[in-house]
Amino acid sequence: MPHRTHQSFLKQLLHKWYTSLELFEPKELSVLVFASLNTVLRSSGILLRDFSWWLFVWTAYIDLYIDGSGLFCRLWEYSTPLYYSIGFEPRLYLFSLILTAFVMILSVRSSIEAKTLGYFMRYTSRLPFFAILFFVIPQIYAIPVFWLATFFFCDASLSLRNFWRSIYNAVVLNLMYAPYLLCVGALHGIFFHIHRLLWELTPLEEYYFAPYATKYTTSLVLYLFFIAMVHSFYVRIVQSNSANQMFLR
Repeated sequence: MPHRTHQSFLKQLLHKWYTSLELFEPKELSVLVFASLNTVLRSSGILLRDFSWWLFVWTAYIDLYIDGSGLFCRLWEYSTPLYYSIGFEPRLYLFSLILTAFVMILSVRSSIEAKTLGYFMRYTSRLPFFAILFFVIPQIYAIPVFWLATFFFCDASLSLRNFWRSIYNAVVLNLMYAPYLLCVGALHGIFFHIHRLLWELTPLEEYYFAPYATKYTTSLVLYLFFIAMVHSFYVRIVQSNSANQMFLR
């Protein structure tokens, strides 16, 4: 009996992997990319309207003052800097990073609620859980797990059980659609490494205003685009099929 169960699971897994390859077809991929670009434009307007004059200006300043690498250009896990850093400033930097990532994800997420400042304030109760995800899940090639867990959690009622269910659902979804999501995670890493390499090669001093502002802005746009790519996939697979028994509800 266990052998048959394993065979059935393996057969389903291989079928899902084969299905995920269909997302690489030019027509399917172009739909996902254009939907993501449209989401980036829509989300950028929301972020500029509600957060540009305080959150993003602040994170740009604190990033330049403490690190100067450009926001979201680290591409590692964030627990080690928290454990081994000395003083208050690195922790302030990490908190600013968490808050910025949180509002960016909320701006991308599909919702029937009007995305005013009140919408973001209503989700602040989920921020501690989001911070745990931010530290626990490595943000390199596993970053789709992090984003998907956040989408699942924001779509569920606020509870510790749903927090664990969201992590489980994100892991299952990544396992079932591993070929596509691994490529998205890999592209995320590659683009950010190229972004960082180009800025390391430039003769311009990054601490001058214009070069650093450009570097900071492009890192934000890249991060927002890949959130949108994962969200477009999430809407297609999860929200369009609410009866899917693969996920815990």
